[in-house]
Amino acid sequence: MHLEDGEVFVYKEYQQKGIAKMLFKKLFEYAIEKYDATTLEAHTYEDENGFPYCWYKRLGFETIDDWKIISGDIKKIVNKL
Repeated sequence: MHLEDGEVFVYKEYQQKGIAKMLFKKLFEYAIEKYDATTLEAHTYEDENGFPYCWYKRLGFETIDDWKIISGDIKKIVNKL
């Protein structure tokens, strides 16, 4: 079972206090217990300091090089459908 895009946001003034780590831990423990989840697949970004990408890498997440992120104007797409 895969989790998709499990995002956690922490206000800047509360960052660096272990809050995101605690929230992710609870999220993952719940997903394992309730759904027997084994993998989280998500997208992220990195700012000028490499954050949050470097944080995920330190936790053990790996980069999937062949993934593509897509974006589109849905009004234009609807017209093409």
